[in-house]
Amino acid sequence: MVPMSDHEDLGNDDGDFSDDDGAEAWSPPETSLPEAVEAPSEGFYRRIGEYTSLAFVFPISMLGGFFGGRWIGGFLGGPGIGSGIGLVLGTGAAFLSLYHSLRRLERQAEAEDSERASRPQSRGE
Repeated sequence: MVPMSDHEDLGNDDGDFSDDDGAEAWSPPETSLPEAVEAPSEGFYRRIGEYTSLAFVFPISMLGGFFGGRWIGGFLGGPGIGSGIGLVLGTGAAFLSLYHSLRRLERQAEAEDSERASRPQSRGE
């Protein structure tokens, strides 16, 4: 073991191991925070909900057509043919619903964009 007197002094007499050379303590570099992002509007969440509802409307229309056609076909004596016709009609109804929903959402998005364009812009932009 090497005696302490052979090594450099690791601290002062009161147990303080800080540098006494007058330098300031280390601090992390200053960084600029990103500018605030505008929160999505209520219309944004409404559009998301409408798009999500299409995921349910499509299969329900197809299944409703299939089982409705099968039920009607059972009365007419051909449940297989009724199922096929019902499936085709249900699929057509699903695509028609998709078309109307997308048109409505497109009109709403255009109205929201024109409203946003007509608002005065803030100085930060």
